[in-house]
Formats: sequence, structure tokens, C-alpha cells
Amino acid sequence: MAKNEMKLIDQYQRLLPASLSQRYGGSGPYTMAQVERTMEHLRLDRTCIYYAYLMYCEKAALDPEIFTDQAVANMSQDIDAASMPGAGVGPLASLFGIDGFAGDGGCDGGGAGGGGE
Repeated sequence: MAKNEMKLIDQYQRLLPASLSQRYGGSGPYTMAQVERTMEHLRLDRTCIYYAYLMYCEKAALDPEIFTDQAVANMSQDIDAASMPGAGVGPLASLFGIDGFAGDGGCDGGGAGGGGE
């Protein structure tokens, strides 16, 4: 994974949870549209938005053609690699009800679109 991608994932992990909670309450999961709007509000680069969807949206809401088991597994490894030393995606995954991560591991830009609130 490229250094820029790791930086973006780290920003998503640090900045999105508090802002999502403040804007939409609770601890998630959130809709794809809520994640997108929050990223726009924070002016975050959306290049790796699929990672944000995976971290903060309900798995059932994710497109199974994009978020295949293998893709989620690869993406979760990237999330772990981008995490601070000693921090893994495990607690985050359970917090948002995400199980069995998989993915293609690439930040190929947004486009999965979001649903309503």
C-alpha cells in the first residue's frame, strides 16, 4: 500500500468517528451518504473512501460486488497497517458490527455512492 493511502486511512480513523458521532449520534454504523457528507464537511480526500465505508457503514449496506470477502480481507490488512502501533482494526470492526473483512486493497476512488439517511 502506498504511503499516501496509509495517510488517508489514518486520517479516516482519527477524524471520522468523532465527527460522525457528533453529526449523526451514537457510534454507528452510519450510512454511506453520512460518511460521504462528513468527509466533505471535513474536506477529507475521498480517494480511499471505500475504506471509510468499510470502517463505518453496516456491512449489509455495502455492494457485495465491490466488497467481496477477499476484498474486505485485503482492505482490513491495509487498515491494520495504517493503524498506530499496537492498534488494530479488531475493536473498530466489532464496534461497527463489521465481521470478516475482505477487499482488493486498493484506493480506487469513490463511486460506490451512498444511500439516504
